[in-house]
Amino acid sequence: MRMKKSNLVSIKQSIGTKLFRTVFPLYLLIAIITTLFHMWVEFNNTKQHVFQELVAVSNAIQPGLSTAVWGFDYVQLDAIIFGTKNLPIITGIQLVDESVEMIADAVQVKDAQAMKHSYQDQVPGLMSESILYSSPLYYQDKFGKNLIGQLTLYSNSQIVFKRIKMGFILILVNSLIKSLALLILFITFSRIIISQPLQELTHRVNKTRLDNVFEGPRNNFVSSGNNELSVLTDTFEAMLDQLSRSQEQLKSYAEQLEMKVSERTSELASREEILQGAYAHLQESRDTEIKTLNDKKQFIADISHELRTPLSVLTLQIEAMQKGMANKEKCYAVLQRHINQMACLIDDLYTLSKADINQLSLQYETFDISVLLEELLEPYQQMAQKRQLQLRLLRGDDCNPIIRADWDRLSQVFSNLINNSLNYTNSGGDICIHLRAGQQRVEIIIEDSYPGVSDDNLPHLFKRLFRVEESRNRNTGGSGLGLAICESIISAHEGSISLHHSELGGLKVIITLARIDVLKESS
Repeated sequence: MRMKKSNLVSIKQSIGTKLFRTVFPLYLLIAIITTLFHMWVEFNNTKQHVFQELVAVSNAIQPGLSTAVWGFDYVQLDAIIFGTKNLPIITGIQLVDESVEMIADAVQVKDAQAMKHSYQDQVPGLMSESILYSSPLYYQDKFGKNLIGQLTLYSNSQIVFKRIKMGFILILVNSLIKSLALLILFITFSRIIISQPLQELTHRVNKTRLDNVFEGPRNNFVSSGNNELSVLTDTFEAMLDQLSRSQEQLKSYAEQLEMKVSERTSELASREEILQGAYAHLQESRDTEIKTLNDKKQFIADISHELRTPLSVLTLQIEAMQKGMANKEKCYAVLQRHINQMACLIDDLYTLSKADINQLSLQYETFDISVLLEELLEPYQQMAQKRQLQLRLLRGDDCNPIIRADWDRLSQVFSNLINNSLNYTNSGGDICIHLRAGQQRVEIIIEDSYPGVSDDNLPHLFKRLFRVEESRNRNTGGSGLGLAICESIISAHEGSISLHHSELGGLKVIITLARIDVLKESS
């Protein structure tokens, strides 16, 4: 059954035509705004590039200008300014000395003795809509940097417009072509893509309605609507009766479907929990990886900074010795001190790198930890007395715990911690080492008196190259790796080390190691 001609709407009444009348003006407005914004962005971007080129030109000519101004070489000064002035991007150049007296500008070069040459091709309107870059002019000699003037380079918006003129034209042409193409394509295909499918859909729905609702002879249905949506509305209203009769049957199907969906939902929920757990684990691994990578980058940057300082001092001392400007004996002492500092830093880095890959070699032996502490403290007593500090080892009479560990590595740990306390504790203070032994563990506590560490800095003390920016930073020249090395060595012994605030006012370090049974060990 076919629909009558009256069911088909005209192209003027078509929904495609109405949609075009509504959409195209809005598109045209958006296209104009977008084009203007594109032009504005392109202008500012090109203006920024011109400014960056001024910076590059300034950086390129500064060494030559500095030499010429410092040496009163006006021939070289004239050549540099004339060559720079002839660059397409430069519309003006100005050079003043440190007392703000004009040396050269866009019109002429001033020389009270010999220079009489002048530039007569100054661009009109130099200061109008100018793009300028000013930078101080220094001359570097063996005594340091000397401020000898200021250089200013000028450009203007005419240079920018000249660069983007063709781009503006292409943008406008492109917008016009796209608008015209959209107009033609919309008119051509709106009826094919929108109107004809809607009319075909209307015809099929109308046919279905007639086949299912009406009885007897089939009569063609003529809608009173004036477009495709009106025809569809009339047709769908007639189908509502048929849909209501199918509602009960659909309810039955819905109940069955709901049961199946409930079962499926439970299954999906369990799978979702598994996926969420896997995702959380993956996210945690990713965050850990990112943190490790960032820590690695920061560590490399910090190491570069730590090595740069002694290398710079070594370079300056060697140059001073080569030029005969310094006492050789003092230079040798400075060189030896900084070489030793670099050697210590490299040794610490080597120890940490071995610990990171679990290749820190340990020479295990069985010994009394109290003997190690007593032998270790003996040479530090004299240093503590010189600094007016009291260094004490506190333990019970029967506290002689036996451990199995690396004597030298543990000595390195306790030496680092005792040195820190000696360096950072104020005169008249107290440094206490407590030795406590349980049945299975041995606890060594090292604490000192004022000054302490803030709550913000305490969690970061084990970080490599971290230094406290407060009173506990004595600028002692340490590598900043001591506590990190202590943590690595104790971890290699399967022990624990933690930092706390001390009741004495300073820092408390608690180290826990495994204790062994001498009888079992001997058997």
